[in-house]
Amino acid sequence: MHNTTQADLILSILKNKPSVTANQLMCLDIKSPSAVISRLIQKGYLIDTTIITKKRAGAGSSSSEIIYTLREKFKKPLFGQRH
Repeated sequence: MHNTTQADLILSILKNKPSVTANQLMCLDIKSPSAVISRLIQKGYLIDTTIITKKRAGAGSSSSEIIYTLREKFKKPLFGQRH
């Protein structure tokens, strides 16, 4: 039996949806989406990270949302990987 990792879950989502937000991933019990995305990028996946800042009307404050998009399926890592 194969246990699905957080990286497997994120890749599956990104392959089937145009993009996913960090908040959506946290709702799936992925505590640190940015760390998992960083490891996937190090493995050679081309994942774009977009930060959108929204101003709250009348509140004078803003909030940010992080969106991840899989640009291409895979590229060769820059550095050799250890297994």
